[in-house]
Amino acid sequence: MYDQDMTLDELITACANEGTHVVFKPFPYPGAYYAAHNLIIINSRNTAIQQRCTLAHEYVHALMGHSGHQKPSIEKKVTTRAALLLIASVDYRDAELLYGTDEEQIARELDVTLDILHAYKETLAEIPVSPTYPPNAHSQSE
Repeated sequence: MYDQDMTLDELITACANEGTHVVFKPFPYPGAYYAAHNLIIINSRNTAIQQRCTLAHEYVHALMGHSGHQKPSIEKKVTTRAALLLIASVDYRDAELLYGTDEEQIARELDVTLDILHAYKETLAEIPVSPTYPPNAHSQSE
């Protein structure tokens, strides 16, 4: 489910497969999920990148059965899961190799907002780095 680089069309299909209808229309917020109606509304006035990121975020709310705005800690988890739907690890690696620490360029390369990029980078910081196994694989023991 994660590390997918989902497109807007793939997200719409995923929503439909879950029984959630997606509507694009002028809206006062970037987006919203209405659980009682199995409906996601995405602000049609936003850029395609903003719409994709918002739809991923609202799709995660739908998957988690949320209704209405959640407390900040839940919203953060939702954004992190959305980031994992939108950014494939190999694509992130390639973008970072191309642009170094320039987050705006990396976000543009990955077609995501800075919020989504930051959430993705936080997941990388949480991954433990394990030492090479077996240790000293190239040395000869006596």
